[in-house]
Amino acid sequence: MALLCQLDKVTIDKRGVVNNLERVEKAGGGTLLAVLKGIIGCCSWALIPTLQYGLIGRITVLIVDEGHRRKGIATALLDAATKALRDTGCTRIEVMSDIAIKNAHNFFRASRFEQTSYRFARAIDAKA
Repeated sequence: MALLCQLDKVTIDKRGVVNNLERVEKAGGGTLLAVLKGIIGCCSWALIPTLQYGLIGRITVLIVDEGHRRKGIATALLDAATKALRDTGCTRIEVMSDIAIKNAHNFFRASRFEQTSYRFARAIDAKA
């Protein structure tokens, strides 16, 4: 929970995390944690069926605690997620990166990802 709150504009409580983990699992996605005297890293993904590419894996969050960065943890999480997505039948992986986190963009480029599009988002009222 505290780890996810290191992301820009993210506020979530324990119940919200539990609910979202259940939704990710129910939808066929997955989540990996790096643990060292507590959770220090997290990688989560969703499976997205697309018309043009078939099944793709979308990394929806990859974060390492500020005090544990640049130690290979994100790379290890990404490698494990890639294997899990390959085993699911995905032949393409997309990552989402917060526009405000510049070092994340460099990490993904160094991990052989190419910027192929812009992502636009807006909140909607779930009750409408």
